[in-house]
Amino acid sequence: MTEAIKLLVVVIGSVFGTVGLIILLLYLTPNQVEKWAAILLKLALRLGIGVRTLHKQYVRHDFQSRVNDFVRKHCPTLPGAVADKVRLEWVDGSVSKKAILDGDVVVVRVKREDPQERSFVHAVCLFVSKSLLFKAKRYISAPQGEATDLFVSLKLLEREKPAAVAHFVDDYLQPAIDKKHSATARIFDDLTVVDSGQLFYAIYLQELNFLGNKVFGGRKDAVIVKEVDDLIEFLKNFVDREVGTEGTDLDFFGAYCRFAVVIVGKAPKLLRESIKPYVNFIAGTLMPAGVETVYLVAPAKNAPYVRQVAEAVSPNFEPYLEAKLKRKLRFKDRQVEVDTHLLILRVRGAKTYIEKAAR
Repeated sequence: MTEAIKLLVVVIGSVFGTVGLIILLLYLTPNQVEKWAAILLKLALRLGIGVRTLHKQYVRHDFQSRVNDFVRKHCPTLPGAVADKVRLEWVDGSVSKKAILDGDVVVVRVKREDPQERSFVHAVCLFVSKSLLFKAKRYISAPQGEATDLFVSLKLLEREKPAAVAHFVDDYLQPAIDKKHSATARIFDDLTVVDSGQLFYAIYLQELNFLGNKVFGGRKDAVIVKEVDDLIEFLKNFVDREVGTEGTDLDFFGAYCRFAVVIVGKAPKLLRESIKPYVNFIAGTLMPAGVETVYLVAPAKNAPYVRQVAEAVSPNFEPYLEAKLKRKLRFKDRQVEVDTHLLILRVRGAKTYIEKAAR
């Protein structure tokens, strides 16, 4: 039995007795226990019961339940994370706030005297900086890594604890973007544009994850950093693309990141020729060009066609991830949000060791 469950059992048992414990066991799943522990501890705090002891327990379980719930729900759109759980520990005032990896758990250490919302912000930012794109950060620039961490932390806080966003802006975001000639600020602004297309921020994180899984012999960091900048610019241009616009590049041919976005969305073509043009394009054009990843994107209603395309190219590509998400489409006079089906194909036998850095 975990510490959170023990604590919840004691609180419920002392207040509601055996009946309360039975109801708890019947109706709560294990994933809900920590969240309910935080709720009950908050109630006890309001009643003035054991304020000093319970406050520390409340902040810990509130944070762990919210972040762990977020990780469970959104890990597919946050690729590259090396941990899937978080644990909060308290330190005294003389010890710096920090985070360490312990297997698949990030142990976050924050100061007891920090206000409740500020502790939550520190813990979230430490968790993201330690866990997200752990391998890719060996290759990309410090501003690229910092901007990515800031953006993911902001999205996490906006979703799970909006009241804490002001502390995040004061303690993390504003200091980073106020620096003179801040590269972090520029990249953060660019990622904001990329995220406005919703789908494309996930592609950015996914490509950095694939990059982090490579090992470079005699690598040139400047080449990699430039390529990540080019990747962001490519995705920004893609977001700005109007539906029906011709001549917009849908593929990215970098030295290390080589991918293409294939939109399976033209109903007349599907009715007339079925999936043949898409299959021929992937097998006859993208495969010979050395593309490693294909992002098959389609309206939700076209999901069966997407799976047929994946099956047809399966000798060369294997499914990596399938997801449903929202995507914004830009028309000349308006923007619309549509349900989108995404299937990521990864080339079989993708190289993980790059013998020589590109010139």
